[in-house]
Amino acid sequence: NGLSDPFIRVSFGNGTAQTGHKRESLNPTYNEMLRVEADLKPRQQFPDIVVEIWDWDRIGSDTFLCRKIVDFKYSERPEFA
Repeated sequence: NGLSDPFIRVSFGNGTAQTGHKRESLNPTYNEMLRVEADLKPRQQFPDIVVEIWDWDRIGSDTFLCRKIVDFKYSERPEFA
């Protein structure tokens, strides 16, 4: 039918999270908050954030659509309250 069932997968270090899939959409809106937990060592530079869009398939493997890598360059890890 030419439509996708897209979902977003976000990876940060050794952690990954993903949204639910949106049925039959080429212009989905995601009103979801993702929490990605990753083990970081003190003074470790932040790893890149990898955002991927996939097409969910009921049968077989999901289909990769695209990827964006967000590069963080910090000299040391900021402290969070």
